[in-house]
Amino acid sequence: MVDGVAGPGGRGVSIGAEEELERLARLLALRVAIAVPDWVRRCVERGVANGKARAGPYWTLDAEASKALSRSAELVGWRAAEFVERKLWEVLAAVGDTRPAQPRVVAVLQEAGAYPAGVLARAGVPAARRDRAAMRLFPDDAYDIVPRSLAELHPMLPELVNAWEEARWTVVCERNAAAG
Repeated sequence: MVDGVAGPGGRGVSIGAEEELERLARLLALRVAIAVPDWVRRCVERGVANGKARAGPYWTLDAEASKALSRSAELVGWRAAEFVERKLWEVLAAVGDTRPAQPRVVAVLQEAGAYPAGVLARAGVPAARRDRAAMRLFPDDAYDIVPRSLAELHPMLPELVNAWEEARWTVVCERNAAAG
């Protein structure tokens, strides 16, 4: 509450807490959307390098196929960014959800691993050699590209998710206090 007036929607939450939560949500969604296309490109490059190492002289990409693969990775990267941003807003909209946000955001990114994997599969890149734990945890990740943490996408994302998480808890606590 600000000066005895209920916050937005009459929920008893200070306007400052709601504004900070919204600001951090927008910033997080923007940072993730900006980082995803580059992440897709890096995944494709790593997948190609791993495929060449695994297949040896039995699998190669000529210069034209390599350029086409790069263009495809760029276009798919933007599609992946749209997907991630849309799914991320679902996570960010669940202010009352008491589960930690970081694993849910990572899960969205893991789901987006299908985008660079599709590029690699269409190019005929050999699948990665994975250990048993990776195969058990991520059975659909044939190229070993699924991120295990937000830092793999961008080093600042874990800190930003933590700031959003703190702002979310402030709003939740204020709502609970106002409800009595």
